[in-house]
Amino acid sequence: MRSRQMTAWSALDEVTDTSAFVRSPSTFRSSVSRDGRFPAVAGRYHLYISYACPLASRCLTFLKLKGLDHAIGVTVVMPIFERTKESDEHRGWVFPAAADEEPGAEPDPLNGARSVRELYEIASSNYVGKPTVPVLWDKQLKTVVNNESSEIIRMLNTEFNGIARNPRLDLYPAHLWASIDEANELVYDTINNDVYKCGFAKKKDDRVLMSDLGSLTSIHDRARELFYYLKGGQVYYGEEHSKACGHNRFGRIYHIGHYPVRYEHNPVHFVGHSAGAQVVRVLHHMFTDKAEEVVVEKTKTMIKSIYILSKVPLDRCS
Repeated sequence: MRSRQMTAWSALDEVTDTSAFVRSPSTFRSSVSRDGRFPAVAGRYHLYISYACPLASRCLTFLKLKGLDHAIGVTVVMPIFERTKESDEHRGWVFPAAADEEPGAEPDPLNGARSVRELYEIASSNYVGKPTVPVLWDKQLKTVVNNESSEIIRMLNTEFNGIARNPRLDLYPAHLWASIDEANELVYDTINNDVYKCGFAKKKDDRVLMSDLGSLTSIHDRARELFYYLKGGQVYYGEEHSKACGHNRFGRIYHIGHYPVRYEHNPVHFVGHSAGAQVVRVLHHMFTDKAEEVVVEKTKTMIKSIYILSKVPLDRCS
């Protein structure tokens, strides 16, 4: 199938003149089901992710936990935003030209695409929006089934049980739906999105950024409490999963990726907001937990890269 050129944008285009960040909703929202257009068949689907993106990475976590890695292929993109086409200035997720170009990243094995943008162009000739990850790809129909991580993980949890190695593992039990949904809303709306509000703010007025930082760091303290509940309470995802997908990225990406651009004159300012007992507890676990080191060591270079090496030019923020 021949692709056509799309109109692409990035997160920068979702920041208003008043520095408000308004994330566009995901566009491809179809579902895998046992008897629908996208049946749960082994070998039919492929997952495209970035280790640098916690939303995409949680899809890989679910795939591994459910034992579906034999049935659904996975390809990891480059950790740095690069030009997706020579004809315009759009920068986004790209594939390496060769398997040895970036440890962990791989060329697209299915379509030979050079970027995630090209995948979207193959899937839809009139798509307008952000070419994001994760992408759940249908190899048979050559299209994007879904690019909303919260929906992909729920499909992986229930719809593939007929071919999963761990079909009895339920990561979204019915009696905890309300609690899990509340936690997801907390993380998505007030942590993931607030990071962009702070990092891509178009005004250099410290008062604007202070407001966003205060909200972000106070919510992150609440998330730490939830993290310890998950480790010790009845919702058990394993001791490493929440930590590897969220807390490590927060420290490695956001502190040294976004904020030094704004606070070079006061590098400890942001840390001061969240210094406290919860920080000490998290750091203690991260420095003493050997199993977690194995998980993070494989991907920490990619986790660091996306916001440090793909920094938004300062003249775009003025």
